[in-house]
Amino acid sequence: MKRSFLILFSLFLVLTMILVMFTPVLARASVPPSGSAVTKQAPTFQVTKPPAKVKPKAAQSIQSTPESDFTFDAATGTILQYIGSDTIVDIPSTIGGVNVLHIGEEAFVTTAVTSVTIPDGVLSLGLGAFGYCASLTDVSIPNSVTSFDKYVFYGCSALEHITLPDQLESIGDACFLNCVSLKSITIPNSVTSLGIAAFYWCFSLEEVTLSNQLTRIEEFTFELCEPLKSITIPDSVTYVGYHAFWACAAAESLTLSQNLTTIEEEAFYYLPLLTSIEVPNSVTYIGDGAFKYAEQVTSLTLSDHLTYIGSTAFSQCISLESVTIPETVTTIGNNAFAYDGVLEAAYFNGNAPTNWGNGVFLNTASNFTIYYLSESTDFTSPTYQGYPAVCLYRVDVASTTGGSVSVSSSRAAAGTTVTLTITPDFGMSVQSVYYQDTGGQHAITGNQFIMPASDVTVGAVFGWNALFLFIAFTVFLGIIGFIIWLLF
Repeated sequence: MKRSFLILFSLFLVLTMILVMFTPVLARASVPPSGSAVTKQAPTFQVTKPPAKVKPKAAQSIQSTPESDFTFDAATGTILQYIGSDTIVDIPSTIGGVNVLHIGEEAFVTTAVTSVTIPDGVLSLGLGAFGYCASLTDVSIPNSVTSFDKYVFYGCSALEHITLPDQLESIGDACFLNCVSLKSITIPNSVTSLGIAAFYWCFSLEEVTLSNQLTRIEEFTFELCEPLKSITIPDSVTYVGYHAFWACAAAESLTLSQNLTTIEEEAFYYLPLLTSIEVPNSVTYIGDGAFKYAEQVTSLTLSDHLTYIGSTAFSQCISLESVTIPETVTTIGNNAFAYDGVLEAAYFNGNAPTNWGNGVFLNTASNFTIYYLSESTDFTSPTYQGYPAVCLYRVDVASTTGGSVSVSSSRAAAGTTVTLTITPDFGMSVQSVYYQDTGGQHAITGNQFIMPASDVTVGAVFGWNALFLFIAFTVFLGIIGFIIWLLF
């Protein structure tokens, strides 16, 4: 048995050595000779073999579009018109030895260009310079350009992306109007002026970054930019114009400038996906229909310096349940909160507005109520302007020693229950609890009382706890006795 195993093992070693010796030969034999057919399936990728003895070519510079393809005003350095037929245009930096400084009015209007490179040194793009270039997909603008006139890229319907120059200072009216494929835009911080309707009807625009040097967002600037998901207005802005963000229907968040003072009519009309609106304390004026159809807003915070709420300003905010009107408000326009179907309460922190429109709270919740403060003037109860009205009286807490008192609400309507939380200090106990109104002081049994129709002050009297005093006195006597025992 052992001998048979040794014989088999020796044969295995011999065969292994033969295979190792002849494998290279077999491998070479498997490569088909030149010109023979290959029947094996080709791989899924292909590599193109370079031709023999390829000589490297000298690098070729990109050639500018011929000067003859332009009409040019040498006196001002302005290209007046592109008259060539190429769709890819590289504007020369000089024509006839004169520097190109400006792209003139309607220089490329309605041409079939797809790509344009503007040379360094150009300072401005004129009115309608590339208007209705419907095939334009790429434009390279040097940092030397500081101004865009009106309608520069108006109707460039294929333009999806554009990088604005870092030194750009102004963007004219309707500059990108109807650029229906534009998806995003970053306005550099050098820009101080953004014209009327600059991005009107860019209905593919999803993302906008605004310059932190802008002071105004003019009327119609981003109207009908429906896919815009987020709106952030930098703190440099003090004014948002008429229809500025009208029907930006996909916007889910809105951050307003902390220095904003004026929100014009329908500036944020129909932003149905917003869930909260926070109007900064700098705002004094909210125009007609400014936030109409903010259908998912459940939280609304108004400016502490607001004086004017326009007609229908918050109409059709159908998810809003309550609103607090600052004491500074003097005007509320017609239907300002009309058709806010679940609005149950409006809290007024000041006097009744001197200018009160028609139907301010028309078609709100069936239990809608106006609440006003006891120190306010001109409100009436049980109704005001045809709506149920309730006075909220003040609940103050008297200064106490030996413990603390807090109340469930600092304001309460007459006939409602006010609950007190009374906490004695260590070793103290409650002696009495009271509230005081215009009729004098009244004892409170337990920790609740019914609010009278007047302001009140609540308080408690605390005293030493008898059991605590007994224990303390006993311990004291024990300590004295121990000391006497030690001494004697």
